[in-house]
Amino acid sequence: MGNQEIATEIKTKIDICKEKIKAGKIEENEELILDIEKLIEQYKPENDTQKKIMNNRITEVNGLKNFSQSREKEKKKKKNTFYGKVEMIDLVDCEQWIKENTEDWQSEVDSINNFVKKFPFENNSIKISDIKNYTLGTGRGSFCLEVEVGTPGHIGQKSSLAYYLYWSIEDNSFAMREGVNKKVISLKEAESIYIDLKKNLEKMLVLADTNRIHLIEETRENLQLPISNVLQKIFFLYFPDKFMGYYSKAYIYKIAAMLGISNTLDVFQTNHEIAEKVIKKISNPELSERDKSVGFTIYLWRKWNDYLKKSVE
Repeated sequence: MGNQEIATEIKTKIDICKEKIKAGKIEENEELILDIEKLIEQYKPENDTQKKIMNNRITEVNGLKNFSQSREKEKKKKKNTFYGKVEMIDLVDCEQWIKENTEDWQSEVDSINNFVKKFPFENNSIKISDIKNYTLGTGRGSFCLEVEVGTPGHIGQKSSLAYYLYWSIEDNSFAMREGVNKKVISLKEAESIYIDLKKNLEKMLVLADTNRIHLIEETRENLQLPISNVLQKIFFLYFPDKFMGYYSKAYIYKIAAMLGISNTLDVFQTNHEIAEKVIKKISNPELSERDKSVGFTIYLWRKWNDYLKKSVE
């Protein structure tokens, strides 16, 4: 399509989105907005007038997207059962701790950077060479082993099944999670599963990278993927400016309540909401968003972990 056809199609779809909002069918706008964003990418303005028109359309689309997401969030929010029953976190104290303990939390940032350098996520793909470089049990330095023990934060799982696919030393074979049980599989089966598993994991990272975190929970259903705790840690490693480094549902909802977040969404959105609040409330201009989120995480590990552990177990 040429620019004129693309511009017309964009306007038509924007008008449809507005009509759906009026009709109370906001949830139907998700796919439409994605289509509009793809069309915008195809549009190549040839003069200042076309640039201005397209900038106006982009503003409209962002407005529609923000409105739809905010309404969907409000619909899905539930009362945080921990709210009003916990001690409160003082972010002024947190900011002071971050300032005074730079070496402590910076070492954790370095560990995150080393992981991302080893397994970069670029062009919507994680650089993992093969199945052995991914799974637990295949030797030192694999992706899952680095997530498990080579990077900051305890995941809180006690089984290799949490990663969906792994090498079973006991069976001298690859194995996968089937329900809550282990199923021993052939190398051919394992390689096929690995391809799908890697694609699914990349799909999750794309959602986080493009700020469609509200779609993670429903998208991951019925997909071959690691469990939620493992995904939370992977999100933290790749996007520490969008997620904090606690991974279990109970801990995340407890921390949300300790920050005064009374109504919560699913666990992925709640983790992100915590990070957003911390980044907004810590005002030190010398700290990047990543520094604030990681610093907050290490602050919790050092000063609040015993309290959190006792209160959720």
